[in-house]
Amino acid sequence: MSINRPHTGMAVTIDIGNPNNIHPTDKQDVGYRLAALALHQTYGLPGIASGAVYHSVSIVGGTPKLTFANTGADRHFYPADATIQGDQVILSTDKVPQPIAVRYAWEDDASNANLFNKEGYPTAPFRTDDWPAITPAIKYHISLVNPPQ
Repeated sequence: MSINRPHTGMAVTIDIGNPNNIHPTDKQDVGYRLAALALHQTYGLPGIASGAVYHSVSIVGGTPKLTFANTGADRHFYPADATIQGDQVILSTDKVPQPIAVRYAWEDDASNANLFNKEGYPTAPFRTDDWPAITPAIKYHISLVNPPQ
């Protein structure tokens, strides 16, 4: 599932972030990645300016093949072994004989995510399913200690 929004970009920072703070302390690499996107998209500089983006999945003979641009039926996800063949990532795990969905870096602390392109940009977290969230009833609420009068 990918979203196409003209004149926008996304700099993935899961490899330089801090699992205990949403704001990365490594601002320089964040800036480099945002600049690379702007130079590529706005000014037309050639090359690749971001990590791989999940495009689609096909499952053949029990083996998921993920296709990139530039778990089982019980909905439990397990780590898988991965190999890269061209622009595809081939996954395998003994724990899921007939997988139906794949998630990458889909956890609170994705610091072990390790899929990068040759330019060194990390792949954005993604999922191949559209199953409902496990916490749909949990909503964020702002609590004001001293509400405005």
